Amino acid sequence: MSKLPKVVPWLAAKYRVSETRAEELWADALRAATLATPRVGDSEFWRISMQKFVASLEAERSARMDAPFRRWSRISARMWLLPLSIVARRQARQCVTLWRAYA
Repeated sequence: MSKLPKVVPWLAAKYRVSETRAEELWADALRAATLATPRVGDSEFWRISMQKFVASLEAERSARMDAPFRRWSRISARMWLLPLSIVARRQARQCVTLWRAYA
């Protein structure tokens, strides 16, 4: 882009997104604001474009940050729930055997 606002590289650094990706997200935000507002360049246009840009930066950061930790959090959750699942299976087998004994 030839004319990029000065806030775009600053927000890209704040959200830890590369500047080239921030330029792409800014272009997408401008397209969305163009479709959403009747007049291009007024205050509503810039408000919508900045909201869309910040939302896409947050989504980009959360998608990048969640990926490595999601797997480990699921593994740790399974490890904590393992004793409960063993007890539940044992009780289910015991109920079945007791039911067969009374039937």
